[in-house]
This record gives sequence, C-alpha cells and structure tokens, in this order.
Amino acid sequence: MDPLKLFLPLLFLVRSFFASRHRRAAFLVAVTLIGLGVGHSVRAPSVSQTPNLKKEARDTLVRGASAPVSPPIGKPGVSATTRPSGEDPEPESLATEVVEAQERVTEAFREDGWTQVDVPPPDEDVIALSPEALEDVKRAELVLTQLRTQTPQTEVELEHAEQIAVDLQLDPRYRRAAIEALARSSSIEAQGALMRLVGSSNHSESERRLALAGIRPSSSQDAAALYLREWVESSQFPERLKDQAAATWVARTLLDGTDRQAALAHWS
Repeated sequence: MDPLKLFLPLLFLVRSFFASRHRRAAFLVAVTLIGLGVGHSVRAPSVSQTPNLKKEARDTLVRGASAPVSPPIGKPGVSATTRPSGEDPEPESLATEVVEAQERVTEAFREDGWTQVDVPPPDEDVIALSPEALEDVKRAELVLTQLRTQTPQTEVELEHAEQIAVDLQLDPRYRRAAIEALARSSSIEAQGALMRLVGSSNHSESERRLALAGIRPSSSQDAAALYLREWVESSQFPERLKDQAAATWVARTLLDGTDRQAALAHWS
C-alpha cells in the first residue's frame, strides 16, 4: 500500500480531532493510527517477492549441501586412516619404523655370528695414545695394543706417539711400538718425528734404525731427502745407520733422475 495514500486521510482526521475540545484524546488516537499505518507499510514483502526469496533460500541450501565437509580429526583434507603419499609420517609411526629397522640390523649381525654384549664405552685416553694412560698397568697394555694395531691420524695422536717414542724411562716395548706406529703414517708430522729420533744419540741404534726405515722422502729435494744426504756425508753418524740412510737416499735420487753421479758415488 502506498504510504502517501494512507497519510493524507490520517492528517485530515488529526486536523478534525484537534479542532474538537478533546485535543489530548485526539492526539493519542492520531498517533496510534499513524503507527498502525507505518507498520502496515513496512510489513513482510509482497507475494510477488516471495518466489525470489524462496529461490535464494533453495540456492543457499544447495550450496551448503555441496560444500566440502571438513574431516572431524587430523589435518584438513586428511582422513583419520589414510595419509597422502609424500607427506611426512607422524612421529609415532616414524619411531616405530626406526625401531623395526634397528631390530632387523641386529638380527642380521646375530645371524652372521656376532653377539651383542654390554660393555663400557672406550677409554678416550687409550684411543688418543695418552702417556698418562701408561701409569695404569691395564690401560698401558691397551695403549700398547693400540700402538701396534692402529696408525695415529690426528695431531694429538701423533704428538702422543712421539712422546712415548722419546721417553727413555718407559719399557722399550712401548718406544718401539710408538716408532712403528709413526712409521706407518705418511703425514709430515710423523716424518718429522722420525727424523728427530734418528738424529738423537740418546736412543739405541736399533731404535734409530727402526725410525730410519720409516723415513720416506717424496722427492730428492724434500726435507727428508736432505736429512738423509746430510747423515750420509756426516763423519759422526754411525756407519750402519749411514749405509741405511744412503740406500734410501740413493733409491729416491735414482727414481727422480737427479744427482745420479753423487748417489752412485756414495753407493760405491
């Protein structure tokens, strides 16, 4: 209903009521009538609008029914029983796989004849060839085994091996084992330690010969080759050590093709 068509009669009615003696009552009646008119003018939509509203509601319901439903548990898009390929496994599953892999490795070793035992961790001082470990008899034997079976690799191990090799207060077994360990190493530090041992007159001739056998010059001009030539030409160097040094130096010189005449002269 058009509000203008409603308000015009109401205004005429209010005017007639205000013209009467009962102005207060006329005012209340006019207000009530106006309120009813306004309420009627803003009531529910007309019948012509209802089909559109029903269609919108129906579309909303359809969209709601076709919308994806979030899973009740777990990550979005992941069901509780399956995991997409390539996704990281859960911590519990990963821990189980690690334990099973360890059990398979243990079983493989057991089938090959190995037996798993509960032993204390290795002694770090023994592994590092520490001279302090020699103060205990049991640990000293372990160091001796380590010297005889392992080649010192680290700077600390090479330093400790030389300390044992030059310690004249030790049992000769430890010194010889330390010299042999240094001779197995091809490092510059080990070669330097062996040359110092050869040049030391405090050691026995057998220990010096053992150290001399471990000197391997890489060329006829490196430090080891120069030391060998110096010993060969020295009048104070023992003859047996001189012959051994000459053999090593001559062999290295002939291989390099340098100073052949000098090498052959010393050899003769």
